[in-house]
Amino acid sequence: MERRSVKLTVQEGTSKGRKNRDVIQVLLRAFNILRCFEARNMRLGNSEIADRCGLPRSTVSRLLLTLTEIGQLVYFPQEQKYAPGSNAIVLGASFVAENKNRPDSAEEQELQNECIPRYGRPPAGALDQ
Repeated sequence: MERRSVKLTVQEGTSKGRKNRDVIQVLLRAFNILRCFEARNMRLGNSEIADRCGLPRSTVSRLLLTLTEIGQLVYFPQEQKYAPGSNAIVLGASFVAENKNRPDSAEEQELQNECIPRYGRPPAGALDQ
């Protein structure tokens, strides 16, 4: 059962495979955790996330606490699982809303095509401040 999502590939270094010393590893790890949540209603536990990211459970626990504190994830204590939080959804929705009619590259178009069906378009005016 080796799907792409089962074990995320670590995107460290440059596109030529060299390691970039300016990359902040904790940010890479945090974004890899967020990438684990592929489906709209997916909820994952610490062990599942650690397995997918290839990180120790203790590291994942600390990152999950931080991501929960800043609203990127929500914790469900009854299930002992996490799901994307409101800040993660707003961040993704703002990107989609800003670029919905004008993707600049094939990569952005692909991302848009993936995000809209999964998370939907934000309601009109939801991102206005």
